[in-house]
This record gives sequence, structure tokens and C-alpha cells, in this order.
Amino acid sequence: MSDADHVKTAYVTDEELARLSSLHSGYRFERVKGELIVRAPVKKYSGYLESEYLGIVREWSKKNNAEVYGSSAGFKLPNGDMRSPDVAVLLPNHPFYGKKVEEFIQGAPDFLIEIRSDSDSLSALKEKMAEWVENGCRLAVLIDHFNRNGYVYRADGSVTEYPYEATITGEEVLAGFSFCPAEVDR
Repeated sequence: MSDADHVKTAYVTDEELARLSSLHSGYRFERVKGELIVRAPVKKYSGYLESEYLGIVREWSKKNNAEVYGSSAGFKLPNGDMRSPDVAVLLPNHPFYGKKVEEFIQGAPDFLIEIRSDSDSLSALKEKMAEWVENGCRLAVLIDHFNRNGYVYRADGSVTEYPYEATITGEEVLAGFSFCPAEVDR
């Protein structure tokens, strides 16, 4: 099943989406424009990269009083879509920061990383990144290890493409955070 596979359904509520997720834990579900998107688990190397990036961000988050989430966390965006980035960070000023509730996180994360897997269309991921920023994400990073580059999407709408060997920073959103994709992808 491809990342772009859509299951045409009637509008899926938050409760139905949560139920589907619990019944089919090996898959990831997102709701985009009312359509259910079913994503198969990522393969070995993409899973490894997700784990590495999650670890790098977790280390920064522990030292900087932030919350970090993996790819199973759902974010209900202001446009009604339900999305799940590979890595997400909530900072103390986020409305859901520190809340211990069992519900989808309302609003976009402050920072996120998406990692392209072999089933992901680059153009679809770029659209997803733009959607994250349009819905309140302050800084979003797309890692494309197939083409060996990275993209940084900012709240002001600007996008910068970086070579894989460049250092990508958290800019003013995650002050002091940085990583080099080529060093992570060994």
C-alpha cells in the first residue's frame, strides 16, 4: 500500500479515527479533507531514521522543558485534518503542553520533522509540509534521504532547501538545536 493510497469514506470523526487506530495498530491513519489515508508501517531503514531523529529531538527536549512525540501522535489541525508527523515538539506556550489527556492534540506542533520513506511521494510530502505551516507549525523540517537533501519550512512561508551535509538548526523555535542529516544517515 502506498502512502498516497486513500480510502474513500464518509467523513471520519475523531472517535472513529481513534477506534480504527486501536483496531489496526500496525497502520497509521490520517484524515485529510475528510478522506481517510491509510499508511502501512515504514520499512526497516526508514524506521531506523525515525528512531534516530526522535532520539536527537528527545535529548534537546529534555534539556529545554519541551514535550516530544513520535509518529503515533495525532494532531487535529485548525482546518479539520488529522495528521501525524514522524517527530513533533510542543513548547511550554503551546495550549496542549503539559496536559495529560487522552485525546488528539489540538493544533499543530511548534516544531516537527517528516522523514521521506520509499512509499512517500516527495510532492505530496511537500504539500503536507506547507499544510503544517499554514495550520500553525512554526518550523517544519523534511528529510529526503533518497535525494540527500532537507527542506526547512517556516511560519513566514519561506522554504529553504539544504544539502544533506549541511547543519540544520531549530532557528529561533528550538534555540540551540541542530543536526546534520548526513551524520544521522550512516
